[in-house]
Amino acid sequence: MKQWAFYIFCLISLMLTMEVKYHGLPHSGYAQLVEWTFEQNNQKLNESFLARASIWDDFLGWFHLDIRNYATGFVFHAVLSLLALGCLISILWRDLEIKNPLLIILGIAALTFADDRILPCTYVSPVMALTGTPAAVAHALGFVVILFILRKKYYVAAIVFTMACAFNPRGTFVLGLVLAVCILYGSRRSWPALLIPMIWGIVQYVRMDTGEPLTLIDQIIQRDGLESSVPLIKIWPLLTFLLIFPLFAALNKDTPNRFHWIGIVVEFVSLGVLVGGWIYQAWLYPYWPVPAVWLLSPIRGMSYLVLFVHLVLICWINKNVPAVRRELVLGVLALTYLVGVGYPWAWVVAGLAALVAYVPITPLVAAALCIGLLTIQLMRMEKGPQIYSVTVWDQAHDWTNPKLNNEKGK
Repeated sequence: MKQWAFYIFCLISLMLTMEVKYHGLPHSGYAQLVEWTFEQNNQKLNESFLARASIWDDFLGWFHLDIRNYATGFVFHAVLSLLALGCLISILWRDLEIKNPLLIILGIAALTFADDRILPCTYVSPVMALTGTPAAVAHALGFVVILFILRKKYYVAAIVFTMACAFNPRGTFVLGLVLAVCILYGSRRSWPALLIPMIWGIVQYVRMDTGEPLTLIDQIIQRDGLESSVPLIKIWPLLTFLLIFPLFAALNKDTPNRFHWIGIVVEFVSLGVLVGGWIYQAWLYPYWPVPAVWLLSPIRGMSYLVLFVHLVLICWINKNVPAVRRELVLGVLALTYLVGVGYPWAWVVAGLAALVAYVPITPLVAAALCIGLLTIQLMRMEKGPQIYSVTVWDQAHDWTNPKLNNEKGK
C-alpha cells in the first residue's frame, strides 16, 4: 500500500512540476527573449541567424497551435515533457540497467529540479523550463537524439537532430558533434547520416546570407548575459564546474559498456566546446568576429554533460549505496535541488544521507515535502502566457493575417 501511495505522490508531483514550470520563468531575460523573438518590428533578433533559421512560426501555423490559450499551451508543454520523460525512463531502464522503479522515479525527480544547479543556464530537466518557445521543442528533441545515439540508430538520430536545430540550435549543436564522433569512430558505414544536418546547415547558411548585418555582440550579451558569454561567469563557479569532468570520468566507470563509451564522447566534446568557446570569446573574437559562435551558446551546450553526470550518478548510487539508503539519497538530492541548493553543496548533503544509517525521512515523506513546496510555489505564480504583451502574441501566432505572412516571406 505504501508503494502505491508513493507512486500516486510521484504522479501528483509530476503534474505539479509541469504546472510550476509552465507558470514560472526560468530566468529574468526569458520574457524579453520571447518578445524580441516574436516582435515583427524588432531587428535585434530578426537580424540574427537564430530568428532566420527557426521554423517556429511555420510550425505554429501548420498545426494551428494558439498557445496563448492556456489549455492548448499547457497540453503542448506536457507533450514535450512526456516525450523527454519517456526517453529518460528508457535510458535508465535499458541502457543503465536500473530495474528499480523507485530509483528511476527519484532519479528523474533529481533531474527535474537540476536546471541551473550545476552551472548557470544549463537546462537538463525533462519537464520543459523554456515553455512556449522554440527552445523547448529543441530541448525535448535532444532527449530523443540521445536515445537513438545510444541505440545506434544514427540516421534517425541525424533526422531528429536536424529537426531540433530547425527550431533552435542553441546548445543543441553539441549533440551534432557527439553524433559525428560516434559515427566516425563507431560506425563509419553510417557516415551518410551526417549529410542530413550538413545539407540543412548549408541551405540555411545560403538562405540567411542576405548581406544584412547580424546581431551585435553587445546586444547578445545584454540580452542573454551568462547564457552566451563564458567570461562573464565568475571564476569560482566555473572552476567548480570544471571539477565535474574528472568526477564524471570516475562515476562513468561503473556504467554499462555502450553508455560508458557514449559518456566519454559527451565528456570530451563538452570539454572541447567549453574551453574552445572560452578561448574564443575571451581572446580570439576581436580577430575573428563570428556572432553565430556567441548565439550558439557554449554554456547552454553543457546541458548534455550535466544530464549525463546525473545519469551516471544514479547508476553509481544503484550499484554502490546500500539498498536501504538508495531511495533516500536520491530523494534528498531532489529535495535540496528543489529548495534552491546547488552543486556542490547539494551533493554533499546527499552524500551525508548515504552515510547515515537511520533517518526518520522516508521516500514517501520526501515526496510529500516536494508536493507541499511545489504547491506553495504554484500559488505564487501567474499563468505564463499572460505575462507577455497581447500584441506580441497576436503577431507571433496569427497565421491567417496576409500582411504578416507576406512580410515573413520577404
